[in-house]
Amino acid sequence: MVTICLNNKYYEMPRAWNELTKKQLITCLNIIENGWPDDRKRLALIRCLTGIRWWHFAICPVTELQEYFYLLNFLFDDNTLTKNLLPFYDNLYGPCNFLQNIIATEYIFTENHYLLYKEHASEIDLDCLIGILYRKGKNMWRYDYLVNPEGDIRLPFNDNLIPWYASKVKDWPPKIKRAILHFYEGCRQQLVVNYSDCFGGSGEPAKRGMLSLVVMMAETGIFGDFEKVEKLLLHTFFIGLSENIDQARRIQPKVI
Repeated sequence: MVTICLNNKYYEMPRAWNELTKKQLITCLNIIENGWPDDRKRLALIRCLTGIRWWHFAICPVTELQEYFYLLNFLFDDNTLTKNLLPFYDNLYGPCNFLQNIIATEYIFTENHYLLYKEHASEIDLDCLIGILYRKGKNMWRYDYLVNPEGDIRLPFNDNLIPWYASKVKDWPPKIKRAILHFYEGCRQQLVVNYSDCFGGSGEPAKRGMLSLVVMMAETGIFGDFEKVEKLLLHTFFIGLSENIDQARRIQPKVI
């Protein structure tokens, strides 16, 4: 966060995607995707991020506002959002920050529908993607937070229920879907940064997709067979795969 002065009043303003509130995220995405000229977008973004009242904003000199335009650059650079600002919506629970509680097989299905959505812009695939991530919660009377305070509150992933969950999120407001998609894309991009060895130069998992990586890891037997590997937490899976790749490089004979 950074403090700026407008009309002799001080306002706190976020400097990163993860510092936004849910309302700010939704509003910022709407402004950025609007067809307005760049200067008008940035003026609207400053008002959104500072929470300055309309009449104070109206009398603030444009030149003074323009001095802070550079603070908005993060909104137009790489998407680094890994904080889930919509952890609960319409009685469904989403994943925790940076997809820390999703499993490998869950990511296989989200990646499939994400790539299909990017290729065909089909709302069905977007609904499936969100339907995989957002699920009903476990029975609160049975879930022991003292034993597992950071566990997954969502019901276990079941690929047979993807169409059912997709039908549940189908009528969610477009702005909500867009915010969830932006969160997923931010996490996806950070996964590429953190586990670059597991991804190709294009940012896609290996040559034959995420499934091939799960098969590769299962063949090593480090975490067990395919059934056990696909249930690994995603970050545990990538850490193990990265170590396996590093080990293979170390034992690979050098070419003279």
